[in-house]
Amino acid sequence: MQPPIVLIVGSHGARMPGEAGVRAPLGGETRGHALANALRSHHGPVTLRPAPTEQDAGEIIMTVPEQLPAVLALGECQSTRTIAFNVPRSQAPELVRDLALAAVIDTVQYRNWLRSDGRSHRARIYGLSEIASRMAANTIPAPGTQDYVLLDHSACRDLPSLIAAYVRELIEAEDMHGGQPQRPADS
Repeated sequence: MQPPIVLIVGSHGARMPGEAGVRAPLGGETRGHALANALRSHHGPVTLRPAPTEQDAGEIIMTVPEQLPAVLALGECQSTRTIAFNVPRSQAPELVRDLALAAVIDTVQYRNWLRSDGRSHRARIYGLSEIASRMAANTIPAPGTQDYVLLDHSACRDLPSLIAAYVRELIEAEDMHGGQPQRPADS
């Protein structure tokens, strides 16, 4: 069984910028609930929270940008187990590189998934080149670093399936390194 993903959605439920009160199309749930439910179907256990707690330290955490400082304050190696989502596209490559995050999902990818209504679409995330290689993913180099790439995978039909595949490989890579998260060389 996969370890849980902790999904931190902030106080707004992972709304798109400028969309106060907008709900996801899935049964009136917040967008964060929609993402949590989709991840559960591809990954397994997902815990949804508005903000991180001390018990989340060391877990795989997906978070909205405004909660990144609180997530990273959980511990020295937390960045290597953190995926930021709903990040403005122009900030994604810099954020993933500068904070040595496990991955970043930009706002465009997140919005495309939300609008897809369960239809297949090509999803991409900024992630570690080592993990992309392990996944045999298609890659485009990320600006300013050799450690990160923009990746997609033909076997992943949507964003949640790509996230789940990426997290599986991230965990397997950690297991190969004695259970320790690996920091990118640039950081």
